[in-house]
Amino acid sequence: MLCALFVLSFGFASFVREALTREHQIEGHSMHPTLWHGCLIRVVHFESYSYVFALKVGDVVSFLLDDDKKELGGYCREEEMTLIKRITGIDENGMLFVEGDARRDSKHDSFDSNDFGLVSVSSVRGVWV
Repeated sequence: MLCALFVLSFGFASFVREALTREHQIEGHSMHPTLWHGCLIRVVHFESYSYVFALKVGDVVSFLLDDDKKELGGYCREEEMTLIKRITGIDENGMLFVEGDARRDSKHDSFDSNDFGLVSVSSVRGVWV
């Protein structure tokens, strides 16, 4: 009986994890020293997160870069581009200013809102918790 309960609990936890989260691999060094190139993180789907929490300064979010911003800084790609950055400001319209944790003068410079401007909340796909 106890073994069956354990298996059911594990199965339910695995289902919830897969249904409510998404895995991302960090590419690049803009979130250094918090997140390293190549590490895997799991983010909570924003739709699930937003039912309970509001975005705030300091949150690390994954978001889609708008199509009109993909050519900035040599990041011209055909496919969707998901970036992971920290929210460092929220304006009066709810638009997000996002930056990498790497300092602007470091060798791990960040491609962020300093380059492409504000990000809409509708572009957010997940929150790292």
